[in-house]
Amino acid sequence: MDDIKFMEPNSSVSFSIEESAVNQRIDAFLSEKLAAYSRSFLQKLIKDGCVTVNDKAIKKPSYPLEEGDRVVLTFPPAPDKKELKKIVDDLGARIVKEHPHFFIVFKPAGLTMHAAHKGDTAITLVDWLLAQFESLASVGEHERPGIVHRLDKYTSGLVIIPRNNYAHAQFSDMFKERNIEKTYLALVKGHPRKSGFIDLPITTHSSHTKMTTSSKGRLAQTGYTVLEYFKDAALVEARPKTGRTHQIRVHLSSLGHSLLGDVVYGRESNLIGRQALHAQALSFDYDGKHYTFAYDVPEDFQQALDKLRKTKIEEHEIV
Repeated sequence: MDDIKFMEPNSSVSFSIEESAVNQRIDAFLSEKLAAYSRSFLQKLIKDGCVTVNDKAIKKPSYPLEEGDRVVLTFPPAPDKKELKKIVDDLGARIVKEHPHFFIVFKPAGLTMHAAHKGDTAITLVDWLLAQFESLASVGEHERPGIVHRLDKYTSGLVIIPRNNYAHAQFSDMFKERNIEKTYLALVKGHPRKSGFIDLPITTHSSHTKMTTSSKGRLAQTGYTVLEYFKDAALVEARPKTGRTHQIRVHLSSLGHSLLGDVVYGRESNLIGRQALHAQALSFDYDGKHYTFAYDVPEDFQQALDKLRKTKIEEHEIV
C-alpha cells in the first residue's frame, strides 16, 4: 500500500494493524503507508474526522494503535459546484505550463493567492483555478487548495500549483527542504553593494501589520546581485534561500534599499503603483527530471525599468 500516489475524492483505503505497529501513532502509521501524502495533510484529515478505527471516528493524530485495529481513511468528497465563485474574466493570470502533476502559473500584481478567511468574498487566484479545474479543490487544505507557497498580493510572478495530493506532498517537502530555486527581480532605491548575502532572522513586527528583522525571529537568508545601477535606484536579482513572509522586502529595506513603490517598508513611487517585485524564475527537480521556468516582468514593471534606464550609470560612477 505504500506506493499509493493518487486517491480520488470519496475513495477509501483500509489497513489491519499487525503487532509491529502496536502503540504507533495513527498519523505516523498512515504517513508510512501513504508516503505520497505529507504528514501534515494526513493530520488534517484525521482532525476532520476522515479516519476511523474499528468504525469509530478518531480525531487525534497521536491516537495509539492496537493489534487487530481496522483503520479506514476516506478522502473528502469533491466540493459542491455551488461553492465555486463565478469568474467573469481571466484576471490577468496565465497558465505557463500544464504538467500532469502541476501547473506553473503567472500571478499578476493585485490578485490575492487565496481567501484570507472563510467570509472573504474577494476573487482570488484559487477561485480562478477552480473555475477551470474543479479537481484542484481536493488537493491540499480545503481553505487553500493547491497552494504550497505564496506571493504577496502586489507581487507579480510565477507560482507552482500541484494538481494532485502526491504532487502537493512532494512540493511541500521540496519547499521545506529548500530544494526549489527562486529568482526575483526588484527595483530598489539607492545603490546597494554589487552583491551580498543577507542573513537576518525575521519575525512579526509589534504592530502585527508587517514583518521585521530580529534576533528572536526565524532564519531568513537572501542572496542578491545588482544587475543595473541608475541615478537613484538599482535593478536587483534576489535569490531567497528561505521563504519567510515579506522576506525580500524586509531584507532589502534593512539595508536601506527598500523596493520602489513599497508603502509598507518604504514609500510610494511615481514610477510604479505597487512594490516593484517580480518572481521571475523557478527551478527544481521533480520525479527525476529537472525543470526551469521563467516569465518576463509585466508591463508596469517594464515601464518603470525603461524610465530608469534613461538615467543608467556604471558602478564606478557611484559617488
